[in-house]
Amino acid sequence: MSATNFTYPVAPSSVQPDKLQPSPAFKKQVVHVLFGIIAFLLLYVLLVVAALALAACCVWLGLFVIFAAPKGFVILIGVGLMALGVLIVWFLLKFLFAVSKDDMSHAIEVTEATQPKLFAFIRQLVAETGTQFPKKIFLTPDVNASVFYNSSFWSMFFPVRKNLNIGLGLVNTINVAEFKAVMAHEFGHFSQRSMKLGSFVYQVNRIIYNMLYDNSGYSKLLEGFANISGIFTLFAKLTAFIIGQIQSLLQAMYKFVNKRYMSLSREMEFHADTVAAAVAGGNHLITALRRIEMGDYSYNEVINEYNSWIKDNQKSANLFSDHRYIHQLLANDMNIQKATDGLPMITDDVLNHYNKSRVVFKNQWASHPERADREAHLQQLQWNTPDYTESAWTLFVQPQELQQQMTEKLYRNVEWENAPTVAVTAEFEKTIEETRTKYRLPQSYKGLYDGRVIEPFDLQKAVSELPLQSAITFADICTESNATLQKQINSNQNDIATLQAIANKQIDCNSFDFDGAKYKAKDATAIATQLQQENDSLADQLKHLDKNVFQLAYLQSADKSTVINSYQKFFDLSKTLADYAAVSNAVHQRFAPLLNGQTLSVEDAARMTNSFTSEEEPQFKKQLNLLLEQSLLADSKANALAFIDKHYIYFHGDSFLDNELQDLFGLIPQVHQELIEKHFLMYKNLLEQQESWLQA
Repeated sequence: MSATNFTYPVAPSSVQPDKLQPSPAFKKQVVHVLFGIIAFLLLYVLLVVAALALAACCVWLGLFVIFAAPKGFVILIGVGLMALGVLIVWFLLKFLFAVSKDDMSHAIEVTEATQPKLFAFIRQLVAETGTQFPKKIFLTPDVNASVFYNSSFWSMFFPVRKNLNIGLGLVNTINVAEFKAVMAHEFGHFSQRSMKLGSFVYQVNRIIYNMLYDNSGYSKLLEGFANISGIFTLFAKLTAFIIGQIQSLLQAMYKFVNKRYMSLSREMEFHADTVAAAVAGGNHLITALRRIEMGDYSYNEVINEYNSWIKDNQKSANLFSDHRYIHQLLANDMNIQKATDGLPMITDDVLNHYNKSRVVFKNQWASHPERADREAHLQQLQWNTPDYTESAWTLFVQPQELQQQMTEKLYRNVEWENAPTVAVTAEFEKTIEETRTKYRLPQSYKGLYDGRVIEPFDLQKAVSELPLQSAITFADICTESNATLQKQINSNQNDIATLQAIANKQIDCNSFDFDGAKYKAKDATAIATQLQQENDSLADQLKHLDKNVFQLAYLQSADKSTVINSYQKFFDLSKTLADYAAVSNAVHQRFAPLLNGQTLSVEDAARMTNSFTSEEEPQFKKQLNLLLEQSLLADSKANALAFIDKHYIYFHGDSFLDNELQDLFGLIPQVHQELIEKHFLMYKNLLEQQESWLQA
């Protein structure tokens, strides 16, 4: 097969070379980062000098103690003193020998022999961007692309060739011109001389992070030392205390350096975008960014569906044909038209359809600029090229086989009970359509009930308030405006969480915009309160609408008792679900220390389980009995009956009884999921009945 048989999109005809140079903002951030690195290095050198001095004193004192009274107990003290100094020095120097390697077990490495067109394409692109050909090229299943390399302290001083990662989910989502733009962006990070400084800073930043947080091996070393002797345990605790103080200093410095690095990283993204626009056209990078955003969403939808299949011992034959199906299905749901390349044409309005946030702040910890800012930057360059209709898959040899191979790789860590059945795309589509049909609410409501349920209200009171004839109609209630009320509540709730994070300093910003006006961080609580009041009002509107629909259905139905009974049955199940949730939450609250990974003493563990068996467990079993009496459990019935008959103690001697805890925490979500399923299906049935009453 000829390696030259592929489309290579042209570059823009008029590119101003001066615009390819790093911006003043980029250079400014480089200075800031260098200042932070120098400050860190000064602190680090001081810590190392102090640690070496402490180690020398500890070794001298340890030897002095040993030679002064060479007895078993004294020798252990001397060795403990020497180990204290050595362990602290080792903590500060261990990162010199650390190597960071990306786990590529989920990837497929390709070569020029297996993918000649792809290699020829990339070879031409690296020449155009003025960078080096990747050391290795890997394919992964996701909607992503990146350049990476295995790193160590010494890679700052010696050149390291980068590897290229290409997500086939990305290939599945874009055309060949957009693929060129995305690849050019990745190579753009390393194409300019000044970018090498950014790479250096990135490497230093990773070293700092590894030294502070990548300490599992060191912790095991310290634990092993402590386990040798009770005396060594004391010195290990003293070592851990001193290291904790050192880490407090280093963490503060890491934050100081990393915040500056994130600012530089955002400027590096803008610069890489400029390089991509210069060789592939800014218009193609803009459309790629939009398609990637939607492609990633549809990819996650597919993975979620696959996860639900595993328990049924079923897997997919081709992830990427399933991904294309879901991608197009979502596009159809949002009435997105196809572009000339056959892929969904993603506009800004499409991406903002579900993003109703009114709070905007500058995230100082974001490594990438906002998509809107990147698009504005690219549009300002005005470096565009003609449209291309070829799929990015045209660059791959035998794409169908490659897709199936990657799909198989996706399941590499799944432990199947039996040999799984393999579903082809037609079966996947059928399953998806059956699921959507099962959970699709009547469309005549225009989304009024989507994403929520009817809150219980006094049915008899609602009937007593009825006039002889309603002044409102079904069309008056089920409007697009009313259907957006729940979406606005959800959006406001997200904004409230953001504002609370700003107020609690979990989000580091001095100011934010709300509804286009600028506010200081100290105003966040007041705005959050305002939004909560707005949500309360919107919730009241929904409750009023729900009551109006019930009243209208009651007036128009010939069988009014059926209307009331159907509503009451649903309200009763809503209360049952709420009661079960309250009891199961109490169980989780009782075991919160264990579930959160806290270290418990024998006394605390025994006290916790004894309290549970005397308080929460009887309530939980009572709730299970009520559910069984109401015939609400089917799939979980056998497990519920078995649990009720058991007399578990959960903790014995000095350890938890894992099997008993697994039975408890396996049953809780199983029952909850079954109740949620029944609750929704009853809700859907009620709405379908109501539709017939309203249209009578």
